[in-house]
Amino acid sequence: MIHNTPKGILEIISLLHTKEISYILFKCEHIIEGENKNVDILCETVRDFSKASRILEQNGFLLYMDESVEKYKRMYVKVNNNILTAIHLHQEIAWHGIKAIDKRSVFKRKQVFSNQKIIPSPEDSLIIHVAHLVFENYNYRNNFPIKLYLKKELDWGYIKKKVDECGWKKAFRYVISCTRNETTPEFYSLLKLTKKKILSHSPYLIWKIIKNIGRRLSIKRKGSLIVLVGVNGAGKTTLTKEILNEYKQISKFFNGQNGYYFGWEPFLPTTKLLSNMLKKKNKKTFNSDSSKKISLIGKLFQEVLFTYNFTEYLARYLFHIFPTLRNNGLVVVDRYYYDQLAQYNYGPKSLMLRLLLPIFPKPDYLYVLDTDIKTLQNRDKNIDVYSKNAKRDNQREVHTTNDLSSQKERYNYIAQKFNGKIINTESDVKVITKMILNDTWKKLVPKTEDDI
Repeated sequence: MIHNTPKGILEIISLLHTKEISYILFKCEHIIEGENKNVDILCETVRDFSKASRILEQNGFLLYMDESVEKYKRMYVKVNNNILTAIHLHQEIAWHGIKAIDKRSVFKRKQVFSNQKIIPSPEDSLIIHVAHLVFENYNYRNNFPIKLYLKKELDWGYIKKKVDECGWKKAFRYVISCTRNETTPEFYSLLKLTKKKILSHSPYLIWKIIKNIGRRLSIKRKGSLIVLVGVNGAGKTTLTKEILNEYKQISKFFNGQNGYYFGWEPFLPTTKLLSNMLKKKNKKTFNSDSSKKISLIGKLFQEVLFTYNFTEYLARYLFHIFPTLRNNGLVVVDRYYYDQLAQYNYGPKSLMLRLLLPIFPKPDYLYVLDTDIKTLQNRDKNIDVYSKNAKRDNQREVHTTNDLSSQKERYNYIAQKFNGKIINTESDVKVITKMILNDTWKKLVPKTEDDI
């Protein structure tokens, strides 16, 4: 069944074998069956652990979690062809710093399942799966592996000896009894049966809980903000939808994703009131026609509006975008505050925009979409909106060639000013999406353990 193993995982296993690292794959039944999930690799020695870490880093894996987050364990991640591979590298068979079984006996009894797939014996596999439930997972819904091993001929003398040595034999027996009787182990019963072992690790566990609370209370921005701006019709919404679709499985591994339309959609109560008043009078707040001159009073009025809009857009950022970023999620935004500079005739001349644009929260990745003017004029307004409340006309106002040329110039300036990348959307959207994904996925990997 080696052909069923996901390619990314198989390559790493092969590389570790070639480099003569002593390892065992455990909790790997899903890997053998070909499911593309993460893989747990146990290293026999500290040297093997360090060498395996270097090999992963040399092959494009990023360190997602180190031993300061969980003792005896590192997690590495890599995205290739829109598929995320996660490697859990272990020094010990342990969860939350609690050793479940002595790895020396596991290595003595290891078995070669197929070629380079070195796995624990059935007895050790059963102990490991029960330990995972007892000390970390607390989830009995996926008890298939336990049932699987209970159907085998096992050396129960060895199993009893090992769980007795590790100090959690009562919890082990309880889980086995529940499995055989088709009942669900109770969390508090497991806690009671393992309290002695847990108390022996209490200093580490208390420290871990405090750090976890600190991370949850942190207001630091951690995720990845991808912003798409460009002339009307450049393909922002189409590309937003495609990016979110391709990122779906990857962002699920981290902390989810959110698509957001950052065009004009009143949010603050005062903005909604003013917007409704202007609609009733059929008036526009900004002049987007480059052929019309603006009076001094008109300029002052637009400076006031740009300043007010800063508050409006910042409020939307804080309430709709920042919560996902705070939780290390992905946000893909169709339009941004930067559009104020390009969409309106007076934008480049505005003193307030010069002051406000640099202090507005910067995106992690800014893509300025561009295409041919004739293509822009031919594209319609039938698009999906990622905002729950935004309503826009079905037909786009067709701008003149001069207006579009001026906007394109202003968007090019935005790309230069705010370190954006210009993308011609006449290329295949799948190719563009893949390029953006390869550019951006690494930002979702925390730089320090405090960011996790």
